[in-house]
Amino acid sequence: VFQNQDSYNVSGTTLTFGAISYYSSTAETSGNIVAFNPVTANSFVVAYTLRNASNQRIGWCRTGTISGTTASFSTEYQFNLNCAIGNIAFNPADTGKFVICYADTNNSTYGTTLMATVSGTSISYGSKYVFASTSVDKPTFEWDPTTAGDAIITYTDSSSTNDGKALV
Repeated sequence: VFQNQDSYNVSGTTLTFGAISYYSSTAETSGNIVAFNPVTANSFVVAYTLRNASNQRIGWCRTGTISGTTASFSTEYQFNLNCAIGNIAFNPADTGKFVICYADTNNSTYGTTLMATVSGTSISYGSKYVFASTSVDKPTFEWDPTTAGDAIITYTDSSSTNDGKALV
């Protein structure tokens, strides 16, 4: 489900679209990332940024539920004042926990992760963790689905020669 796009179902080789569902009706939405909750059927989280009057990109998350070909969304939950979202990833070993990986533009564009928890349609946030004290671009985080607690982060180190780096 993406802003201004339809939700859809796939059956064999047929793709059926439902009605458009808006998680944000603001023209200044960007960084649209979605991840399905692996333990709750038809449940997902969408993360995105909205530009404010000071030209900052505010980071937000919402839970979503799919019923047939319609998506509905919870209240918005702000997680950062100014950022560029890389991705979100649910922990397959820990029910309802997911990580937001982003470049924190209020902190020199350092690579940052934030653990979050979904409970019903609510989202709560834990502490932020800076994984790269350097300017990063396109940070991504992914859990190892076969080894509980293991994960990898990749990013472009934009403060050097744009080297691609990984952190386990």
